[in-house]
Amino acid sequence: MKKDHMQMKHIPLLVILFFILIQWLKPLPMATDMYRIDVFIIFIGVCLVGSWLGIRKLISIPLKSMLLILLLHTASSHVYGESSWLNGFLHDVAADFGHLFTGEWKNWTPIVRTLLFFILLWVSCSLSYRWVVQKQKGLLFLLILSIVYLAIFDTFSPYYAKQSVIGVTALGFITIGLQNTARITSLFKGYPIFHVQLLAAITCCILIGYFAPKLAPQWPDPISGFTSLTSAKSEGTAKVGYSTDDSRLGGPFLPDDTPVFSVITANSSYWRVEVKDFYTGKGWENSDRSEAQLDVGIVDTPSQFVNNAMNWYGPLTKTEPARASFNLNGLPPYFIYPAGLISIEAPIEWPLDIDRVSEKIPIPPSTVVDSYKTNFSVPEFPIEGLKSVNSPDELENTPYFKNMYTQLPAQLPQRVKDLSLTLTADKANRYDKVKAIENYFADFTYEMKDVPYPQENQDYVDQFLFETQKGYCNNFSSAMIVLLRAADIPSRWVKGYTEGEKTSGTAETNYEDIYQVTNNNAHSWVEVYFPGYGWVPFEPTKGFTNPYRFTQEVVAAPQTTSATIDPIAKPAEKPQKDFSEEVTGTTTQKPIIQWTWKTSIMIVVFVLIVAALSIKHRLRLLSLFLQLRYRNMNEKNFASAYHALVKQLGRIGLPHKKTQTLREYALYVDEHLRSSYMQKLTDIYEQITYSQREIHIPAQIKQHWVSVLKQTTSPIKKDLDKA
Repeated sequence: MKKDHMQMKHIPLLVILFFILIQWLKPLPMATDMYRIDVFIIFIGVCLVGSWLGIRKLISIPLKSMLLILLLHTASSHVYGESSWLNGFLHDVAADFGHLFTGEWKNWTPIVRTLLFFILLWVSCSLSYRWVVQKQKGLLFLLILSIVYLAIFDTFSPYYAKQSVIGVTALGFITIGLQNTARITSLFKGYPIFHVQLLAAITCCILIGYFAPKLAPQWPDPISGFTSLTSAKSEGTAKVGYSTDDSRLGGPFLPDDTPVFSVITANSSYWRVEVKDFYTGKGWENSDRSEAQLDVGIVDTPSQFVNNAMNWYGPLTKTEPARASFNLNGLPPYFIYPAGLISIEAPIEWPLDIDRVSEKIPIPPSTVVDSYKTNFSVPEFPIEGLKSVNSPDELENTPYFKNMYTQLPAQLPQRVKDLSLTLTADKANRYDKVKAIENYFADFTYEMKDVPYPQENQDYVDQFLFETQKGYCNNFSSAMIVLLRAADIPSRWVKGYTEGEKTSGTAETNYEDIYQVTNNNAHSWVEVYFPGYGWVPFEPTKGFTNPYRFTQEVVAAPQTTSATIDPIAKPAEKPQKDFSEEVTGTTTQKPIIQWTWKTSIMIVVFVLIVAALSIKHRLRLLSLFLQLRYRNMNEKNFASAYHALVKQLGRIGLPHKKTQTLREYALYVDEHLRSSYMQKLTDIYEQITYSQREIHIPAQIKQHWVSVLKQTTSPIKKDLDKA
């Protein structure tokens, strides 16, 4: 009953600790390439509840391990594909195990880094529960460390930590009050009165601190000088502030001319990687996947996979067959391909998984693909035919399609919608409306470096349209899509690469051209749905030209049919001038965690936590160390083991005084430890030290030594005072 009562008293502290640990996760999606934290929040909750329930380790460890594997699968099944997840995961773990000993930690795959992060959370939850909840010590240290941690991310990353700092501070004060309940409530007549006064005092302090007038900064900001200095040093060589996560767009970037791949083709195009359809107000994500799962590319001939899942063009769009050969400079996790893809010829022995929502085509794990060929259709869009589109077709009227491609956040500022209506009010058809919005950005400025992040309560597109009016492809393409959707025109956001730089064209390549594509060519653009014609690409970014062909040929009005257009299909893209913009790392998959300098900051913080815990529990660690050191105790090392035990007893408050003989000291120790083991150990020690004959160490003596040592894991000063 007493144990159950103590567990119930621990519930408030447990809940508060859970919310403090969540605050540690919140900055990671913005400051690193971790794109989801829900799986980690679930794991933290299960670990803390398991510790609170006191489940035996023989049961809790297997259960937590199974949950860890399940959450890993949930977070990374898009990397390997559902059908081969386990094989890919085991292969990566085995391959990265060797990097552990060679020091090549940067070569660890995202799934292995995520596994290690889960293990780190496991250990952190166990230690913090024992430290804060059970022993109710060290909370002030955790509070200060949390605020410093959040302040670092607030300063050096886009994460706005104001609310998190206030929340952690309030929770910390409440926890300190709860930890001192037994002592403080003695000053009050009733138990509830203390809690009411505690919450009132904390609320009052927080509100005063938040709303009270504050002085403006009195000194120049040293951080801005530091970051500008480091940015200047890294200009032209490093990518600054970008990741594969598109959930929070904005901020500057620097050019990077690292080669990604080359293409041999007679038909230049935009090279696509993925599509996103859900605009959050801060960036782009993919919508609910419940109605569009993975499809499988059909194996037509050995190593040739037919695209049976994605379709971009309708029956009124003329197309011509074309080919493109890709040579990769690295090992990206996804195929890069042109719109209108018909098939892929690659050295792979099983079908390809095709994600019909994002239109990603993962390269199977454990497969090295450094070159492949694609067959695709080159479209030709008749302008007069596009102008004949005035009403939606059957597909466009389906709730699933409409919700996916006309979605806008509820908090979108009204002035964005008003601008869309102003631009399209006098346009008679869909094409003219789209061109009016596309041309609206002609007076905007293309800028890569002086591009701010939107504030916490500010919409990304609204900031670009009405405040900065400068940015790069993400700004232009996102703004155009939001304005189109505000006019009820289906559209979506496409990521990939521009055509690249043409390097040569010779008879050896059948008069095809060779295009070199670098990270500078990473790009995003717009696709708009036209009934009968499918997905049509548009290029709003200033300085870029749409690479697709639009003709003035007169074409009959489209039929309102959608039989040949997939609800989740996608369009084509555009070229670039001197250099393109880098959009959040489209060269690779969206890794769960990428090794960056921000990750290094997290490691330093973790090391500090480990160091603090090591100091806090140094007696327990020393006890474990001595047990390991003298696990093979014999007559040769018994004297050393005895002296080590005496030193350890001195550390907990039972020192050997100079005026005491060993027998007197052993009796003194046994009185406080309530045993007779120290006297028996002393007797053996004296025999070994002063006897001329060989002394055998019984197994029972070894057990006595371990028993005494195990009682030295915490100071016994209180026990001495009572004695």
